[in-house]
Order: sequence, then C-alpha cells, then structure tokens
Amino acid sequence: MTMDYKALLQAAVEDGGLKLSEIPTIDLYMDQIITLIEGHYAGLGVEKDEKRLTKTMINNYSKEGLIKPIKGKKYSREHIVQMLMIYGMKNTLSMQEIKQTFDGLYREEGFDGEQLLSAYETFQERKPVIREQSRQLVESSLDSLNVNEDKTGLLVALLEIVTLSNYLKTIAQACIDGAFPLQDRSKDRSKDRPVKAQSIKE
Repeated sequence: MTMDYKALLQAAVEDGGLKLSEIPTIDLYMDQIITLIEGHYAGLGVEKDEKRLTKTMINNYSKEGLIKPIKGKKYSREHIVQMLMIYGMKNTLSMQEIKQTFDGLYREEGFDGEQLLSAYETFQERKPVIREQSRQLVESSLDSLNVNEDKTGLLVALLEIVTLSNYLKTIAQACIDGAFPLQDRSKDRSKDRPVKAQSIKE
C-alpha cells in the first residue's frame, strides 16, 4: 500500500494555535476557559477527540504550583497563557521541569505577566516557520529512504524521527537545567516525574 506521507505530515503539524489577541483581557471562569480552548482547537490535530483542557488538569496545574495563585474563582489572561504553555510542553517535559522553568523565570528581575504574554505572542508568530521546518526535515528523510517501496526504509525513517525527538527533548532539558538549576543537584531526573503528575495529562 502506498502511503501519502506528505499529506500525513501536513496534517500532523496543523495544530493551530490560540493567538494572544484571541484571549480575552477580562478574567474568566474555568468553564469559560475550557469552552474557549475547545472551540478554537475543534477538529485540529491528529487526535481530534482528544480533550485539550479539563477541569481536572486546571485544578492539578494550580495544586502543583504550575500556574500562579488565583484570586477567587476567575483566571486572568496570564493564567490562560500559562495553561497553554503547559499543555504545549507537557508531552515532552515533566511537570517538575515545567515548574522549574516557570519558577526560574518569575524569580528573574523584570520578568512578570507582561513578559510572559510577550513571549507567548512572539512564539505564536514564529510557530509557522517551526512547523514548516519540521515538515520539510522529515519529508526529506522519507524521500531519501523511499519508504513507499522499502518498508525497511520506513523503519529507519521512524527510528530517525524518534531519535531526533529524543535529541531535542534532551536539549530542552539541558537548557532548563542550565538556566534554572535546581537547588538539590543530587536529585535524579527520573524522580522528577511523580506518579501523581500523570493525572495532569489525562
């Protein structure tokens, strides 16, 4: 069977993205946030039935100290952006690593909510370029291995893609450790992924 991998690649990277201008400047209740995000991402991504954000996830983000403390029952624009960032990073980084990043950033002099929003806006502007570069890189690998004619080539391509993903993950972890080193350096990275944090990914 011939695989239209170019179409698969294009679909795989079309994850959309909620622009900063699309996030209300007024504080929102939890249900309003879920409706906003689900409505924007509806039909996008490979797993179209996947829940983008749930009440359990938001509550766990708050309980684990991944987002800033809220006042009352409403969440600010800064909270929503933090949630979106966490959602984007959690499939690659552990919750401890994400918390390490946010804690480190907010300890930096001059970093505040406005800086966070600015970073998110800049990332969304750059994301189409990253999306296209990723697609072209993998497509080039699949082309050179002739995956439709040689299933051994397909296996090699999959190994290359997974290896690239692992390299990028390791680089991201190294950047976090370099910029925001943990106080307890004896802490093993494998312990940074507590069992209770798994519920956040549900």
